[in-house]
Amino acid sequence: MKSLATTRNNGQARIREAMARAGLRLTASRIAIFRIVTEEGVHPSAEEVYQALSGEMPSLSRDTVYRTLGTFEEAGLVRKFPDGEGVFRYDGKMNLHHHFTCSRCRTIFDVGVEETGDVAIPETLRSRGSIESVRLEFRGICLSCQARNGEMKADERLTRGDLS
Repeated sequence: MKSLATTRNNGQARIREAMARAGLRLTASRIAIFRIVTEEGVHPSAEEVYQALSGEMPSLSRDTVYRTLGTFEEAGLVRKFPDGEGVFRYDGKMNLHHHFTCSRCRTIFDVGVEETGDVAIPETLRSRGSIESVRLEFRGICLSCQARNGEMKADERLTRGDLS
C-alpha cells in the first residue's frame, strides 16, 4: 500500500507534468485548482472550487479560479460541461466517458464508454456535417438516494446482496 506522502508526491509530479506539457507556469493557485478538479469522481463548479480552496488560500479570488479554469480548458487539461441546471462543471478526467447525474442529490458519476457500448450516429446527422464529439448524459436516481428513500427495486437489492 502506498503511503500518503508517496501518493501526494505522485500527485504533485502529475500536476507538474501536465502544466509543463501545456506550457503553463506553475503557481500555488494553479496547483491547488488542478488538484481539486482532477480528484477522482469530482465534477466541481468554479464556485465549488473556490469554496473548497478559500479556507486554505484566503488570497485566492473567484476571478482567479474562473480564469485558471478557462486557461486549463483552453490547454486541454480539463473539460467544461453544463450540468443541466444552468451551472458549468469541470472534469479533469480527459479520457472518453459519459456521465450519470442523480436528479436528487445532484452527484455526477462517471460512466465508462465500455459500459455504454458504441453510440450509433444517426445518418441524418452525418448528412448535415462532421461529428467532432459525442456526449451522453444519463439522469436518474442514484442507489444511495433510492436506499435512503426506500425506493430501491427488489432486483437492485438482490444485486447488491441486501435482499432478505
